[in-house]
Amino acid sequence: MTANPNTREKEEVKKMFSRLAKNYDLANRLMCFGLDQRWRKTLAKMADKSTSQLPILDMACGSGDVAKKILQTNKNRKVVASDFCEELLEIAKSKCEKFSDRINFVCADCAELPFENESFSAITIAFGFRNFQDRNKCLSELHRILKRGEKIFILEAVNSSNPLGRFFMNNIAPIIATLTGAKKSDYDYLAKSATLFPKTSLLKKLFEDAGFVDFKERKLFTSMNTVSIFQATKS
Repeated sequence: MTANPNTREKEEVKKMFSRLAKNYDLANRLMCFGLDQRWRKTLAKMADKSTSQLPILDMACGSGDVAKKILQTNKNRKVVASDFCEELLEIAKSKCEKFSDRINFVCADCAELPFENESFSAITIAFGFRNFQDRNKCLSELHRILKRGEKIFILEAVNSSNPLGRFFMNNIAPIIATLTGAKKSDYDYLAKSATLFPKTSLLKKLFEDAGFVDFKERKLFTSMNTVSIFQATKS
């Protein structure tokens, strides 16, 4: 399966995540040496700074790590966790069972979201934006449902110019993933999707074209690969 968002099939990506769901968390922990939990916690805290009482949307929520951390950060915060993979949503539901009175789960495609305009106080996406096929349409939808003046936050491993980082992502990370029982070809795709992630200047333009302003990058990790949180505001 190609990692290029312009040529890959959406259904192929969905089937891949369905296959990965069972061992998804373990593979992520191993490939990131556990650091992804720290990065997700930072993402959750940044999103929780909104003073609006509207819920936070965790888009492409995967197995629910970020949604759970948002709920743990603020006992009064409500969350909507959404993903297009039902198998991952089931894991997220189990993980967040303790907070069932403050979280709802919605199976949805980011390009066609079933939410009203200006429904959310913040939006988080952790390692999911890379998988969006029509990024312009997805950002337009996310802009529509976010409250005016509030922020969207995207956590991603970005295109690295470090040869060691590229070698790790393309050759070592997929092998590590196979230790959890995952298919090497699936993590080949995930690794390559990181190397194809838009450069910051292009990402900024994508956000601005969708109507966002005040685009910023916060780098969390710069050894081998760069992991950053990008944020922008709905004007």
